[in-house]
Amino acid sequence: MTKEMYLIIAIAIIATLLVVSIGGYLLFRRMKAPEGCEELHPDMSKCGPCGEKGCPLYARYHKEGEQQ
Repeated sequence: MTKEMYLIIAIAIIATLLVVSIGGYLLFRRMKAPEGCEELHPDMSKCGPCGEKGCPLYARYHKEGEQQ
């Protein structure tokens, strides 16, 4: 194979990867959130049973709960 063929193959691979990544990003942006994940505001029903103190929702809930 000549150098030109290697260059064409390399450009084709790079172009394909770009198209796939841009297409995947656009499809991801159009995808709706799964049922039950639309509202991510912390409340006692979501972080009461878990009790994981490293969770950002847990910290936010208890910080807001102390102010009220």
